[in-house]
Amino acid sequence: MVSITLRNDSDLAKARIAMEGDESISDDELQALLKIDNVIVSLRDRSYSIIGDPYQRILPKLEYATEATLEYKLLKRDAEDVAISVEYLETRKDYNVFLKKEALHDLPTIRSTQYAQQGQLGTKIRYDLELERLAKTEQSFSLIVLNLPTAFSFSFRDPKSGAQITQIKFTSDISKQNLDFEVSIPEKLQDSLVDVNISFYILITRQAAMKDVFDLTRKHEGEDIPVEEIATLTGEKVNLILIPKGTPQLEMKVANLYKEAQLGESVELKYYIVNSGTLALSGVTPEIDLPIDWRSELEPREIALIEPGEEKLVTASITPPEDIAVGEYTLVLKCTGHSGVDVQSADEKDFKLRIAPKTNVTGTLLLVAVLIGLVLAIAIASVKISRR
Repeated sequence: MVSITLRNDSDLAKARIAMEGDESISDDELQALLKIDNVIVSLRDRSYSIIGDPYQRILPKLEYATEATLEYKLLKRDAEDVAISVEYLETRKDYNVFLKKEALHDLPTIRSTQYAQQGQLGTKIRYDLELERLAKTEQSFSLIVLNLPTAFSFSFRDPKSGAQITQIKFTSDISKQNLDFEVSIPEKLQDSLVDVNISFYILITRQAAMKDVFDLTRKHEGEDIPVEEIATLTGEKVNLILIPKGTPQLEMKVANLYKEAQLGESVELKYYIVNSGTLALSGVTPEIDLPIDWRSELEPREIALIEPGEEKLVTASITPPEDIAVGEYTLVLKCTGHSGVDVQSADEKDFKLRIAPKTNVTGTLLLVAVLIGLVLAIAIASVKISRR
């Protein structure tokens, strides 16, 4: 960072002389006339190319005997000197300033090519971090994560060994380093953190600046630190985005998809509706597609909420019409639920119901009686024959 302080040092005495000694103008009025409007400041290199970010700053006004400080980030990291270009009152002045290279590049830069990533609940996400420091002195730096909700655990790891890292060291021989930043997304996460962009920062700074970081985190404990206050911390920063993605999934568990019933009988079917996804489902409605003139009752008709991994029992009472023909019929079990504005459907299940004719109880009893009579008659005849 390059800080430039401008001061309006206009000469009040010379201004009084320029006014030809007009005593009717007070000092306050004269100072107001010495205000400078629209001061334009930019940083340039020897070829007069702009190397500051932002490219230029415009100071709307600079009152007499006041100061204003402007900050720039150098876009040309190997610059040894800069020209500070100041334009005001239709004039431009350039001030050449030599930079001390060690001081300029003392803090490492940090960036990531994978700055925005999404991941399913219960998975891990990795961001690649590239760090570079041009200063040749040996120094260690701390890595701090800001504004990442506490529901997410994280670690910095060496991409080669997988070892966990809390500090990173640069030497005269090591000016570039790569790290993996690993974030674990929990299997269960509050709805306000699912399918949203979570913006957070990684800060690399000296150990001496850690007190300011701790003071700021304590000040905003339990809430995000405003970006403007993060910008005041000493160190280099990278802004990353995490998007946790939930997956709702409905299933139906039916123990037996085949049943038999006699004409005129009602059938009771019990099965379970399961949320096998990672998001809660609301307004879950079981349904049955029936042949014409069939009737059914479902209990419950609607399930208010099914949490991930939870299952709910559904009981269906099915009544075929009285004049139905004997045979096999197919009933289709369906189920839908809601996750936010999205509708989730379970895979349909085909339930086979075989309708058999009624058993003739009277005829069966007569047949049994006849058989018993025959057995008795044979037994009596056998006894008589044996006596003879």
